[in-house]
Amino acid sequence: MKVWYDKSTDIFYMLFKEGPSHEVVEVDPDIHLELDEKGKIMGIEIWNAQKSGLIKQVAKAIAKTASDSSRLTLRNRALFHKPYMNILTLFA
Repeated sequence: MKVWYDKSTDIFYMLFKEGPSHEVVEVDPDIHLELDEKGKIMGIEIWNAQKSGLIKQVAKAIAKTASDSSRLTLRNRALFHKPYMNILTLFA
């Protein structure tokens, strides 16, 4: 999974699967799902992420998980360290 946040547009994006999308579904005015040809979710785009409080909630959850590194394996710590830090630096 890859995660991006564009501060200038206030859009948060989570990518679960790379490849060409088949369809984009608006499930809410601020939430769009990117689907593959089988209808499986490839990505989620959330507009007004900072304004809605989502970014703050995500940062808190990541900080809590990152601080409890005893629950993470060495492999998981290496995989998730950089995305945690990228999101957390938004609030520095």
